[in-house]
Amino acid sequence: MSPSSIDISHESDQAILVYTSHLPNEKNEDRHSDDTFYAHNVPVRVLGVYDGHGGPWTSEYISHALPKVIKHNIQHARAGSSSIPDSLIRSFENIDQEIVESVETRFAPVLSSTRYNIPFARQRNDRAKRSVVDLMLQDQNHLDMAMRAKAGSTALVACIDQTDIHVANVGDCRAVLARRDARTQKLSAIPLSIDQDGQNPGEYARVIREHPRDSRDPFVGGRLFGLMPLTRSFGDSFYKYQSTDITQYVFGNVRLTKKGHLSYHETMSPYFHLLESPPYLKATPEIISHQRSVNDAFMVMASDGLWSIKGMSNEWVVDKTMEALSNATVEDPSQYVMGEVKKWKPGDDVTIKMLFKFVNNVGSFSTTKCLEFGK
Repeated sequence: MSPSSIDISHESDQAILVYTSHLPNEKNEDRHSDDTFYAHNVPVRVLGVYDGHGGPWTSEYISHALPKVIKHNIQHARAGSSSIPDSLIRSFENIDQEIVESVETRFAPVLSSTRYNIPFARQRNDRAKRSVVDLMLQDQNHLDMAMRAKAGSTALVACIDQTDIHVANVGDCRAVLARRDARTQKLSAIPLSIDQDGQNPGEYARVIREHPRDSRDPFVGGRLFGLMPLTRSFGDSFYKYQSTDITQYVFGNVRLTKKGHLSYHETMSPYFHLLESPPYLKATPEIISHQRSVNDAFMVMASDGLWSIKGMSNEWVVDKTMEALSNATVEDPSQYVMGEVKKWKPGDDVTIKMLFKFVNNVGSFSTTKCLEFGK
């Protein structure tokens, strides 16, 4: 089955298969999105893969909020594909700023005003602050706000118009384009994103450069403070501001703590003194733009659960996808590739999104196949 033989152009026809977790009390933290709209009379398609950590709250939120903001910013930017990267950067930064600052804006004034100005009132202060936060977190909106600021997520977004593919990446999801050599007809794997973690020399150097006055290297074993492997993400507010009250009373509240586990404050407070000049994480994406060509065969977007498998490569994914497309008995290439991935026994959620272009190469990709595999 060739890519041109598939014609699924509406989201209602999108093939989505979800494999749920076999581990008790575990939730699939991956999310994805697919949106099509017109900007200056040009069709634009925006597709995303989001890999949550510390819970699904951040990935769930940005999978809905981010595409809406991207659409608004692209539609209100100047016409032309060249304006899309700036719109993507602004959208990512705006959403993360909202996630992180909303908790400070809502909880900090209340915590600050809950104070007894007498020397022996420390215990009364503590009880009063715990009580007022617990009362606020009984409101579902406040609880959701706190959960998505405490947790975190990566984001990989491909914005496709008639001439270009713009891929914005925060974190370690990955996009790979399969391009056919016009002479040999062989496929090559072209990376459209670069993993952003402490193992990336460029990211390591950037973080060091942005914190010149720190007394120590913030990386331990390739992780921020020995804890966080990523160097860019949404949420993860602990790494983005110093606010002991919010860390202690909001993120440490029992409503945000998994049963049988230490609270977030108890887990993270021993490292708090290391954050000399936050933020250490940001959600400003790196953009890779690719001019579309008749030689582009397909694109694969996938969460870290795929790429973190030892021995996994971009080329393997391209080869397996082509293997599926060449097999007349395979109806869904993503399902075929996921079956091959499962043989590797992935230790994390895996989401695979495949995109195939129109026959005449006009407009956005006509087909989206997405498959999720729970832990």
